[in-house]
Order: sequence, then C-alpha cells, then structure tokens
Amino acid sequence: MNFAELWPLLADISAESELGKRLTLKVIYSERKQALLVPIDMQQAHNAVNFFIHNPILAYWGHLLIKLDHYLPLLHLLPGVEFKNFPLNTLFATNGSESDINARGIAIFCGSPGPLQKITIHCPDAAGGLGKVAKVAVHETANEAIQKESHWLEKLSYSATISRFLPQLLQHSVLKHERHCLTMKSLAEGISPRTFGIAHHTFLRALAQQKPVFSEWKDSEAHLRLKRRIDALSAIVGDDVVMFWQEVVSEIEQLTARAILPNFMIHGDFATWNLRQIDADLFVFDWEYAQTHGNPLQDFLHFHLIPQALKPGELTSASMSALLKQTVAYADNQYGKDAGVSKASGPLTLHYLLDTITFYVESSGYLEDKHPVLHSYSKMLQQRTQWLPKTTALPKTKSAEHPRYDTELEIS
Repeated sequence: MNFAELWPLLADISAESELGKRLTLKVIYSERKQALLVPIDMQQAHNAVNFFIHNPILAYWGHLLIKLDHYLPLLHLLPGVEFKNFPLNTLFATNGSESDINARGIAIFCGSPGPLQKITIHCPDAAGGLGKVAKVAVHETANEAIQKESHWLEKLSYSATISRFLPQLLQHSVLKHERHCLTMKSLAEGISPRTFGIAHHTFLRALAQQKPVFSEWKDSEAHLRLKRRIDALSAIVGDDVVMFWQEVVSEIEQLTARAILPNFMIHGDFATWNLRQIDADLFVFDWEYAQTHGNPLQDFLHFHLIPQALKPGELTSASMSALLKQTVAYADNQYGKDAGVSKASGPLTLHYLLDTITFYVESSGYLEDKHPVLHSYSKMLQQRTQWLPKTTALPKTKSAEHPRYDTELEIS
C-alpha cells in the first residue's frame, strides 16, 4: 500500500465531538509502503526524519529531499496534504490546552500495511521537552492491538521492577469510525542497540519476575496457544502445511518430555527497532504482542533472528547452530541451570520459529510463501536436523521455588 492508497484512510482521522485544527504536511517516501508526513517548516521536517527514520541511507535521502523541496519549490518534489479537522486536543492536550505542545512540529509515520496497520504521530514539546506520541489504528482490525498496548502500559506501570523500562501512557481514546488510539510520553533520543548487552539482560530478567508459572511444556499456555492457532489455521493453509506443523509440535513435545519448564511474561516483539538505549538504560515500546505466560527464550531468540530473517540468505543452519550455543549460555546465566531452560533450548527454539510463522499467517489471513520471515523460518524448521543438538528427551524435573523470581504483580 503506497501513500495514495493510504490517504483516504488517513483523511478520516478526526474526532466526533471536536472542531479540529487545520494542518498541512508534506509527504516523503510516498511510493513506499511506509510513508512519512513531515511539517512544512524545514527544520521541523528534518527533526521528524531524525525521530522516525533510523536507516542512515533512507534518512539521508529524506533530508536531501527536504532541502531540495525548500530551496527549489517550483519543482514540487514533496506533495502536500491537508487535514481539515486534525484532532489535536483529543490526541495530545489531555487538559484541553495547547500550551505544552508544538503543533507546527507534528509528523505522521505510516506503519506496515495489513489488517494491523497503525500510524504513529509525534508532537514535540513546545518547551523543548520530550513531547508526546500517539498511535492510531488505521483499520478496525487494529483496534485490539491498540487496546492491548494500552492495557500493558497501564498494568506494568504499577510494577516497581518493570515500569522504569516503559514509556508513560497518558490516555486511551476513540476517534471517528471507532478507531482506537493511545497517547504516551515520547522517549528521549537514544540509540537502537543492535548488540544484545547487559541492559537487555536486565530488562528481560525484570520481565521474567512478573508472576512466572512452572509446568510441563506440553501443558503450558504458550504451547496450548500454538496448538489452538494451528487448528484455527487449518482452513487457511493446505493439508501438507498443517501436517508439517503438527509434526514439529509432536517433536517439541517428545523432546521436552515431562520436564517442568518456566513460563515467563514476554514482550513479543523484542527487536532493535522497538528499543532505545540511553546510556545504560533500556526503554522498550510496542507492547501489543505481550503475553503473560510465554516461551522463556522468545524475546532473546526474536532479537537475534528477526533481523537475519529479513535479510535474504543470512539465516542458515550454520548461523542457527551458532545462535543455539549462545542461547544455552544465555539461559544458564539468565535463569540458572536448575530452571531447565538451557537443556530445552532446542525444542524451545523450534517452538519460537513455529509460533512466529503461525502468528504471521493468522495476522495476514493467508500464507505468503515469499514473505522473508515466513520463508526463512520455514526453511529452518525443514532443516532442523542440521542445527538441532543431538540430544534425547529431557528428564522429568520437579517444580521448585526459584528465588530469583518474585511475585509482586498480579497480571491478567
């Protein structure tokens, strides 16, 4: 979906009960799937590119277009769009005042197309503070994702161990046509770390403290959720695909046997583009895919594998073998050997791959063979004998108290 296709949906952004503000923006990357709408003011437009675009080549191109459009206006390089009734107060001024917001700096980024598509709107602070960010569902099918993220930002704000890693939720509201949105404090400028470090360990350890449970893996909520999803997708994908998925599920159950394994809260999309590191502090956003009881290796594996899967040819059996060794070391350090996670790293990695594949299919409503993640992850499942360690089923272990996990927050 390019900008021309998306614009009719964006044009409907308004609030039923307010006379909004007239707002004119210019469009960069209009032929891409993820267009960016920037302010008319040149410096504000540069700031918008810096805020949203982290790919250096793409950012350079955006800055160049802004300069050319400013100094050579007759070329009309950047098309302009106008909102006649932009819901400024509904989105950003929680007290009905515009004194703390910079309307001239508003920029809009269009998220990945599909039924879960959302737009992100940044409004800088007039006094130079952090500003505010709003996320709006483009389609009604994205409303649930907005509601989930609002839920988790509010719920986790009460946890002393995890709240310091989160952006502050300001409000959850509903715009015209029943499209949900949330508004939160903007994060300070930082880097999107590409290397897994101490800050990542610290965050995931804190997340694991949110009411963990221990069970046989075949009876865990994460595994049962995967099996239910496969059953629901049987009408969408072919019989051969379902049989292959069920074969992998059976293998996971055989390899984990009756071992008692932990089920931890997971972020669900723990990737570099959803993280900001400022000095030693890590800030994590996009919480719409969080789960209370999930695969204890989910976030670690996702951080390392999803960038490789998006680059053709990078994810191979050799790279999977190397990552599995890192995963064992991570699990021993993070959870302790007595938790059994490191011994189950092979089947839990299988679970992560299949869970991600089925999630993508469920979200889009069909199996897209050429999708880079689906293609790469499916290939790794097919080649699993080449990278899985040659081990027998795990022995049955006893559920025990694990003192490194507290029970401070009741999550639902």
